[in-house]
Amino acid sequence: MKATHIFNFTLFASLLFLLSSLTSTAASGEEYHYQEQKGKDIISFTWKIENSGGKTRITVFKNGNSYISTCNSDGSTRQWKLKDIKKENVEVTRVNNLLNITGKVDGEIYENSVGLNDKPWFQSPYYALGKFINSSYRDISFWIFQEGDIEPVVLNARKRGAESIVINTKTIQAQKVEVRSDDFFSKLWRGFYWFREGDNRLVMYRSEPGIPGVKDTVVTLTEQP
Repeated sequence: MKATHIFNFTLFASLLFLLSSLTSTAASGEEYHYQEQKGKDIISFTWKIENSGGKTRITVFKNGNSYISTCNSDGSTRQWKLKDIKKENVEVTRVNNLLNITGKVDGEIYENSVGLNDKPWFQSPYYALGKFINSSYRDISFWIFQEGDIEPVVLNARKRGAESIVINTKTIQAQKVEVRSDDFFSKLWRGFYWFREGDNRLVMYRSEPGIPGVKDTVVTLTEQP
């Protein structure tokens, strides 16, 4: 084999290695496992984050359903897809200050557009509020579709500082965020998120409904990379 051929083969092999490295880096992902408890009811679900092509995709697998959010670098949502076991699929895309909603709801074809203001859309608060921790803002308001609803609402988030919490006998340093609605229900419900210091991943969530008979919801991280 001539020297030029050896050089070309070596260069080709190096390029293949570089391309394979870039490909594996471009599609990096992390997977987290959580437990949700409401009263005596306990379920487990998976939260997966993937970075590819400059986009971040968050996928939640829960009760046989999947919720897929495509997010911007600040954590705000640009597209959200719901695929449930009843085959009632919904896709929502934000175009400027308009949410375009298409899919099937209650067995019927559904199409609608909802006008927003300049507030961000945080359909994956586990991710977006972790980004909010690093911002210079103390408060932020955002749009979100709550579970079982196809009309977005506005929630308000406020940083509450650092706390030490214990999960599975392990003490974790975390940043706390409080979330409330921006209407009458702000006095009847609030939720707290704790994000692990260092990577801002959610380690615990707790809701505190102020309505008699309504159970608290507690979510805790059970497995992590």
